[in-house]
Amino acid sequence: MAQTTNNHTLTDGPIKMPDVTKSPQADPERAVDTTWVARHKDMAMEWKRAIARWVANHYIRYGDVVQVGSGTQMTTFIEGIQDRQSDKKERLDLLVLTSNLEVAPTGRQPGKYPMRIILTGGEVLESLYCLAGEYAARAVSTELFFPRVVVLGAAGIKFTDQRPLSYHFPDEVSTQVAYATRPTEHRIIMCDHTKFGFHDGLKADLTLRDLLAGAEKCTVVTSMPDNDQVAVDRLKGEEDALRKSLNALPKNEFAGKDFVLEFVSRDGTRAGGLSLKEERARAQ
Repeated sequence: MAQTTNNHTLTDGPIKMPDVTKSPQADPERAVDTTWVARHKDMAMEWKRAIARWVANHYIRYGDVVQVGSGTQMTTFIEGIQDRQSDKKERLDLLVLTSNLEVAPTGRQPGKYPMRIILTGGEVLESLYCLAGEYAARAVSTELFFPRVVVLGAAGIKFTDQRPLSYHFPDEVSTQVAYATRPTEHRIIMCDHTKFGFHDGLKADLTLRDLLAGAEKCTVVTSMPDNDQVAVDRLKGEEDALRKSLNALPKNEFAGKDFVLEFVSRDGTRAGGLSLKEERARAQ
């Protein structure tokens, strides 16, 4: 049964997705060039799962209000929360706000601990199976809720650029900017190493200051490969660039706040990183 209030839909039962979100694999008569999610959801899957496990196990609390963006990493993140609940046999009683049409059924799979899910409004962007556009951005930024955690992804992250986040579809940029700037306690950006050190598509008009301004903490989580030295060198270069940018901030700016980069290994454990607080403590 679904309840509609203030242009949001609250789901309290299993969700059957509308036909508009079916992939061509399920409907072969449909065009194959609209399946960005279907084509990309299995790419770098072991790394996406490692990142998802880390975030689900370390940053999500019982009873949290969590806002979740679009992209295949976000669906894997919800699966990571489901795995945590199943492993510990504990329902976390989360309220999930999302514009991601894949998150909804994933969070309410039969036989799993169900999540309360609110689908925010907007226009359907079929290639990403999400809601996008101006109205979606407004819904993401609503003051009716205060999510303690906001989780989003990116098509590319490049800290050697003053505007580090990029996205593939023009229609999604305004919504992603809303996730990246709306008030929250902890903003988390999840992006596996195959997208790190690159731009893909349109650069969002967002700086490090923008990402941290509306949050007490901003954490970027990526994977650290154990069999690709070229990727490791690229990640270390991005880490150095981020360190330089953080150290360039005035000492009194963002006092008490933290910007964190975390590397996660294949088994879902931490494999290094840096933080603004640690850099400032080291400089004293």
